Amino acid sequence: MANDIPVLKPELSMALPSEAQPAADAATRKLYEEANSAVLKIVTDKARPGSGFLLEDESGTKIITSARNVVGSQEQFALASDGKRYRLEIEKLNELADIAVLKLKQGQIPDSKALKLGNTDELDQDSAVWTI
Repeated sequence: MANDIPVLKPELSMALPSEAQPAADAATRKLYEEANSAVLKIVTDKARPGSGFLLEDESGTKIITSARNVVGSQEQFALASDGKRYRLEIEKLNELADIAVLKLKQGQIPDSKALKLGNTDELDQDSAVWTI
């Protein structure tokens, strides 16, 4: 049954009709393109890489990821679309909630744009929500 569920595969062009993925309208494609630069691969001195996303707050740009991606690691890096590694440090970690807040040790990641989170109080029950 699980193979019957269509999955949006960002590494594939949305124009490929042979792939099992939902049709994407122009608004969905625009949302994906805008948010995609905020998604980064998180690599550590541990074996398994994970993902994270850039988020802007009053104290600057942070990277949010799952705690399991960085727990027990001595070194953390963001791998950006330019292929370069950017050194990170753990700012906050909550293993129970499985969330970690990381910050860049120095500089900026080029061609990236932090996400802005919305307020769930402003959503209706039938509001469309996307996960990237």
